[in-house]
Amino acid sequence: MTDVIESTPTAEQVKGHDARAPEASDGVLMHLRARMPALRLSERKVARFIVDQPEAVRRLSIVELGERGGVSEATVLRLCQALGFRGYTDFKAQLIGELAVSQAAGTALVGEAYAAVEEGDSITTIVRKVLRMDIQALLDTMAVLDMAQIAQAVAVLCDARRVECYGIGGSGPVVEDAAYRFLRVGIAASACTDSHLQVVHAALLDARDVALCVSHSGETRDVLDALGTAREAGARTIAITSFPHSPLAHAAEVTLLTAAVGNRWRQDAVPARIVQLSLIDALCVAIRLRQDDTARTVMQKIERGLARKQR
Repeated sequence: MTDVIESTPTAEQVKGHDARAPEASDGVLMHLRARMPALRLSERKVARFIVDQPEAVRRLSIVELGERGGVSEATVLRLCQALGFRGYTDFKAQLIGELAVSQAAGTALVGEAYAAVEEGDSITTIVRKVLRMDIQALLDTMAVLDMAQIAQAVAVLCDARRVECYGIGGSGPVVEDAAYRFLRVGIAASACTDSHLQVVHAALLDARDVALCVSHSGETRDVLDALGTAREAGARTIAITSFPHSPLAHAAEVTLLTAAVGNRWRQDAVPARIVQLSLIDALCVAIRLRQDDTARTVMQKIERGLARKQR
């Protein structure tokens, strides 16, 4: 199964994600990398060139950038507009400003944060690169998250009679942790990683329940089947994925986007899992604060039960 999406709508068509110029605190390069999965293939080519060689871009005209990126001038313009800029001039002005601030502060450019592991790298270099990529995945997710969707997810989860968490393969451990975390804040939850049992469980849900589905690519057939079955049963649905144009993102009532980076030595799913776990952690903290009295009572009961296990 591939994460490449052959045809994608414009950024304005992404559910819950308006095309807007990034805030100065986001950083145009970070914003660009976070939105890369939502871009057309041609736009993604030039976006990759910009992220990898930002210093070169500051000296290039729109025609030259298109030639270096292997795309047309129209594609470059479309990319800038998809990011929320009026055109290439506005985009380039913000990029130059960001590079100037980065150089003055002596901080690393985004390209360094995404530096791929290469053959011949030392153990120290490998560790540093991998950890930087994980940190950057978290920062990218901050740039792409829609806080309105987060707030809606918290409200839906707080109102649920029961939450079923579905995931396959690498997403399996994520949904198991999610179910455990929900239990710890007083929400009746369970996880299912078997494709057939997911559909059985989903068919028994109703309007009082929630199905939380996790898939990095958003294309995992079994998870899509479970979400579809849950919707038919009347349950509310939440998806966690890195691809805003994926079938899962479009099918769910609430979509929480994450961002992850991969290379030939490391699959996207690894940093994606770290980001997914962190996002679930944030949801549980928000739920804990919203249901303060209930959560405190539940935690006390759990602590008493666990204390008996230590005797």
